[in-house]
Amino acid sequence: GESCTSTNSVEDFILNDLLRWILVHGSTSQRSSVCVDFKILKLCLYSIASVSRQSELWETVLRELVKAYCDYTTIADGLLVMISYERDSCPNCIVKCKVLDTFAADTAQEFASSFRRSHGILRDHSEDVDDDEESRVLRKGDLSLFLRTCAGIASHSFGLLVSVSVVKEWIASCCESTFNAGGNIALIHEDDLGANVLLQALLVLKSTQTSNFITDDEVLTLLLESWREGGRIWSETSAVMLKTSPLKDDFIVRASLSLCGEIKSQPTTDRAVLELVSEAWAIRAKKLLEISQSKSLDSVGLHDLLLWDSGNQSEFLFLCLMYLLYLVEANDRQELLFKNRDEKLFVHILRCISKTNGALSTSFEIRTVRNQQLVDIVGDVAKTILERCCVYGIDLLSSLASKEASEDDDHLNRTLTALTFLMSLLFRPVRGKNEIGDDLSPTSIKEGDSIWYEKAEGEARVKAIVVKVHLDDFPDLYYTIKVDESNTEKQTVAKKLKRYPSPQINERLESLEANDDSAISDRLGRCIVTKLLQPNDIGTNEMAAECINIITSQCGFAALGVGSVKYDVFKMVSSIESLLCDTLTAPANELSFVKCIPLLRSLSLSMGYGIYTIPSWKNVAALKLDPSGSIIKILDLYGNPGWIADQLTCPMQPFHASVTMWLTVALYTIKDEETYRRLLATFRLLGEFLLKNDDSVSNSIHILNAAASVQAASIDFTNPALVESEDEKEVLLQLTRCFVDSHRSVSSAWAEKFSSLLRTKGKKFRSMFMEAAKSCSNELVDCLFSPQKRWCAFQILDAFASGADEDSLETDDSIVQQQFAAWKISMDDEEAVELEEDLRTTASWLPAKLMSLLKSIGECASSIEHEDKDPLLGNLLAWITCLNIMDTAGSADMRNRSAVGAFIKKTNALGVIMEIALSETDLGTGDKEDIFACTELDASADFVTDEVALLVLFRTVEALPTLVKTWFNEDCPKYWQQKFSTFVEKRVAPATLQRELDRIKQATCFDEMAVNGSCASREVVATYHQDECQLSVMIKIPPTFPLRNVEVDCQKTLGIPSNRWRRWALQIMLMLNNQDGNVLEALLLWKKNVDKEFDGVEPCPVCYSVLCLKTHAMPNLECKTCNNRFHTTCLYKWFQSSGKSQCVLCQQPWSGTKV
Repeated sequence: GESCTSTNSVEDFILNDLLRWILVHGSTSQRSSVCVDFKILKLCLYSIASVSRQSELWETVLRELVKAYCDYTTIADGLLVMISYERDSCPNCIVKCKVLDTFAADTAQEFASSFRRSHGILRDHSEDVDDDEESRVLRKGDLSLFLRTCAGIASHSFGLLVSVSVVKEWIASCCESTFNAGGNIALIHEDDLGANVLLQALLVLKSTQTSNFITDDEVLTLLLESWREGGRIWSETSAVMLKTSPLKDDFIVRASLSLCGEIKSQPTTDRAVLELVSEAWAIRAKKLLEISQSKSLDSVGLHDLLLWDSGNQSEFLFLCLMYLLYLVEANDRQELLFKNRDEKLFVHILRCISKTNGALSTSFEIRTVRNQQLVDIVGDVAKTILERCCVYGIDLLSSLASKEASEDDDHLNRTLTALTFLMSLLFRPVRGKNEIGDDLSPTSIKEGDSIWYEKAEGEARVKAIVVKVHLDDFPDLYYTIKVDESNTEKQTVAKKLKRYPSPQINERLESLEANDDSAISDRLGRCIVTKLLQPNDIGTNEMAAECINIITSQCGFAALGVGSVKYDVFKMVSSIESLLCDTLTAPANELSFVKCIPLLRSLSLSMGYGIYTIPSWKNVAALKLDPSGSIIKILDLYGNPGWIADQLTCPMQPFHASVTMWLTVALYTIKDEETYRRLLATFRLLGEFLLKNDDSVSNSIHILNAAASVQAASIDFTNPALVESEDEKEVLLQLTRCFVDSHRSVSSAWAEKFSSLLRTKGKKFRSMFMEAAKSCSNELVDCLFSPQKRWCAFQILDAFASGADEDSLETDDSIVQQQFAAWKISMDDEEAVELEEDLRTTASWLPAKLMSLLKSIGECASSIEHEDKDPLLGNLLAWITCLNIMDTAGSADMRNRSAVGAFIKKTNALGVIMEIALSETDLGTGDKEDIFACTELDASADFVTDEVALLVLFRTVEALPTLVKTWFNEDCPKYWQQKFSTFVEKRVAPATLQRELDRIKQATCFDEMAVNGSCASREVVATYHQDECQLSVMIKIPPTFPLRNVEVDCQKTLGIPSNRWRRWALQIMLMLNNQDGNVLEALLLWKKNVDKEFDGVEPCPVCYSVLCLKTHAMPNLECKTCNNRFHTTCLYKWFQSSGKSQCVLCQQPWSGTKV
């Protein structure tokens, strides 16, 4: 009885007190106390005679600990204590139990699921996790210690504590994706920290076990899982095991099959997911190549030519290949692609990644950007290999050209593009003196490299350190660099990073390169003639015609005379031109378009028009072909009034497009002014035929190419009527209308060609596009909000702003009245009249769309979203355009500036624009770069928002100083005031004063007045002699002008009463501090006032000026009581501010008349 009572007491103690102690000590991480608790538990259990009862109590304790979410460390410590200090009976008999098996199996399953969720590459793209799973309480502690203890591989362990079936379950949980290799394999981020403790425990267990309960197939599965996860476990454990493992060959086979299966699978259409999948594939492929010590793409599946030819997954294949090449050593990249000097794979890859969609509208460089990226990462390929690649490409073209199936057209075009690209690698332009390249390959730049940063071509380079290489837009790499000069970090691209501090000289390069190329070019030229030209009719086969362009513009002619490549090509091309002349000889009404069109197209393509090859406008001259016969016949045809009238009614557009192509490449041979003039007139007609009422992108591209060709050819002529001809301006107007047409879909490629055309005009750009700007000004304002159109639209509007006059726009008074009628409701008659005059003046300068836009900006201030950058950038560019037009208008007449400024003030747009600009830039007070560079014609073809915002702030302060001062004092948020004030002092004030002094030096309207100024002293001094009196005025401009008022000193004026020169000083201060005037305008107005006063005209008693600061009118309202005269504007403002209608001087009720 006593024994039974004692046993019950021990059991009560274990299940109550001792269990509570374990939980308390475990929750507070008192590991030493936990060990003592389990030692007591062990003694208590062994004090019970019944082994079955011992096991039951142990399972009960363990079950309660699991239910109470006792941490893994406490349980592991307890297990280690329970199996230590062996007694007569085996302690494992108690510890090994079903509860432990179940807990260990569940733990492994939960961990494996959690690990896959946390490390899954595609987790964001999968279904959401169940709420129950998310809300589950996570058990704390050292899971690795618990697993190793259960597996018997922890220190002081004495063998496996769980059953073999549990270990099998662990393997199944850990390798779930591997077991399901037939389905979608989960992609795991690299486990650099070795977080998969379950996999680590299983691998260590295999390496230390004495029994064979883990089979070879299970070991192989674990190794494959480790290979997929990578990281420390792979590099420190699995890869080491495989080096000496008999399973190495089986592993290589299984891993290779996995990679090959993935590479052939249907890729996702989500670009972000595609990049993640490709990178994960490449990481595993690199590890396989390291284990197999192979330098071939065979084992990873990228060697299959049919796979590259399928074209269904070109982007996926390309990304996989690029990531893999980036990961392997640079010296091994070419060996991977050219195994056993086999060039076929490289050609098939280039063909696969070449783009042919939109070939006419997209430049060759853009269509082969992937090709260039591949070459950049591979490095310079030997010329012998490139020559073999070209020969194989010619063979591919020959086999495709012999087929009649239309489905092979895309293969043929991509093969032609790839061959052209290979030729461009083989026959790169030879660099001459001072032109040796020091560009860095994007993939060769590593973190920590010391390089030289060149912001723009020709600018001084500064030393920098590469801080980070960004792969998130791979293979388009970009970098974070730290510039030594300013110790600031910025992001940039490879083309702005250089190897040397300045361009290097290599005078021997040209002579070293020239000899070998001639033999290669002759062999390849002969190969093209034999395999592609002679078997085909180049008069109808456009592929063969483009191959002539390859020979002429890329291979060149190494040999001359009968039997040479040049001789054979010349005979072929001249025969086409002769046949074209014969066809054009027919009367206009009997002309065969069916015969002419293929001849014109083939002739154009062979002479360098370039659709799938690189365009070249020098082929006609290089071949010494005389195209005058066909040109004259074409010009005669387009000079036939009757035929032109018929075509205007029903144009044969394919014929006109073909004519445009041929004239575009033949234009360079024309040296006669009369023929050139006729050709320009023909281009004008072709523009009308191809662009009017037609949405064809190709037709507009043909006219764009023609316009660019005209620009390049015009340098040979000096006659102004030809250099800036009205016909060419009309063509540019047609293209601009095509550009702004909202119904047309302008691709990025079209916009790129159009922007290139704007740049090629150079100094002629503004005059050539002025008519287009005037005609399409409203539509151009709308285009500022289109990402593809805004750069070109702004440049054309900027041309309009610099050359506009008051007759540039047709003012519609009804629109002005309707649009701004609401502003007149609360005004008296005089104010309404003044506002109407301001609006009419503004409408004669600003496009109606721009006026409406400014009004809407002021009305919708609270609804402007800063997240959407396109509307913000459009508003900023429109604002700059408005300020530029205002400057031009003010230069024509100072009253125009006042009118436009009054309109801007009325819209309330300035505050909104300032808020947008301040929120989009950090003000860059320490940046010394040209603030105007971001919008210039030679800048990049898109705008950087923060740079434009900075320019907006600068130009607003410069052009609207009074309105900015009012905004700064009344509406500028306090957290921006100090920064903005510093920006004005450091960046705006010095630059605006210098620009003002430059304008003063260039001014020719001062007559006898001399004006001098200094940026250092910030003073402008004007001296003027009138009637033996010396008038001198000094304008002192504060460092933070216009936030602080200017000061005017006239004390050095001799022979003038003090009250008069004080009045003159006040005039200048009013002009500069309150009327948005500049120094030049203020001095000119002051001079006019002085002249009027010396003529006997009394100034207005309100503004102390003879001429009204805004309207420049003289006082025209006379008081009947005191006979003093006032400006109309000044008097009515006086009435409003005083609240009474009395004369300013005599204080009698106003009764006056206009004089």
